[in-house]
Amino acid sequence: MITISKRQMDAFAGQSVDRFVARTVRYLKEAFPAEIESQGLDDQTVEQLTRMGVERSRAYGVVNEADVVRFVECLLLLGREFDESESYPWAGTTLRRSDLDGDGKMDLIDEYRVFALDRPL
Repeated sequence: MITISKRQMDAFAGQSVDRFVARTVRYLKEAFPAEIESQGLDDQTVEQLTRMGVERSRAYGVVNEADVVRFVECLLLLGREFDESESYPWAGTTLRRSDLDGDGKMDLIDEYRVFALDRPL
């Protein structure tokens, strides 16, 4: 029987996060080049934004990969504090809802972005 130590499990998890971050950075650069350029973000800053999104989304129960990507999109498009911003009170309210899972929360936020803000998905 093979035994995997906690240290090995942590290393595997870290590699998985690193791969997710790299994929997400590539996606953001392809999907939102104008927004990244207008904010003067370099690759390292987009990576930091993505890592921040991974951590912050988890606190709201947003943990599925596709939902975390949508959360990171909001950080890019609405601002790094969109979930606490007075400009978007619906965002924090939605993310704190206990009756929705992460997918449901991000679906509602996407609806606000599209219909209330006229922002891209």
